[in-house]
This record gives sequence, structure tokens and C-alpha cells, in this order.
Amino acid sequence: MNILYFAAIGLIGTIFAVFVKKVGEEYRIIVSVVCICSMIISVLPYLNDLFSKAVSFAMLSETSADNFILLLKAVGVGYICQFTSDICTDAGETAIASKVELAGRIAILSMTVPVINSLVSMIEQML
Repeated sequence: MNILYFAAIGLIGTIFAVFVKKVGEEYRIIVSVVCICSMIISVLPYLNDLFSKAVSFAMLSETSADNFILLLKAVGVGYICQFTSDICTDAGETAIASKVELAGRIAILSMTVPVINSLVSMIEQML
């Protein structure tokens, strides 16, 4: 992964957003969203390798596939909520941003309850 590429996209997007802000605040938000989306699209090819390594780790640990899928979903929810919250904060809507973060935390907590249950049962079996 070339971090310089992502740093350049971030810097160029920031500079462009500052210049566009003088035209209108709504255009700055659009520039920010486009910059974020381009960075996310650029990261997607690296996720395949990361996912295959995570699957091999899950097979080594002999955990169930359902628990592994739930953990991946929880990580995805976390990232989506963080990106959404950052965009809301950039738009000046901090109250909405904090509620998006709260909803994400609650969603992640509710998704990981089955994983916690299986961990507790594994510990009980060890004792």
C-alpha cells in the first residue's frame, strides 16, 4: 500500500476544499465526500489480501464461520459509522455525528453478543 498516494489525495482534497469554501460551504462538503470516496475505492484492492489472511487465521483458531462473519460485519459497521460521523462533523452537524457514533457502538455491541457467548462457553470448557 502506497501511503504517499493516500496522503497526496488527502492534501489535494483539503487544499481544493479550502478554495471551494469561498464559493459555498455545500461545495466544500461535496469535495470532502468525493475525496473520501476516492480514498475508499483506492483501498478496496488491499482488502482482498487482508480478508484471505483473516480467513486463514480464523481456520487456525478453529472458530466458527458465523463468529468470524459477525466480527467482520462489526468492523465494517465501525468504519462506516466513523466515516459518516466525520462527514457530519465536517458539515458542522456535531449532534448528528455523535448520534451516528452512538448508533454504531450499539450496533457493534449487539452484533458481538453471540461471539462473546461463544468465548465464554470456550472458557467454561477449558475449566
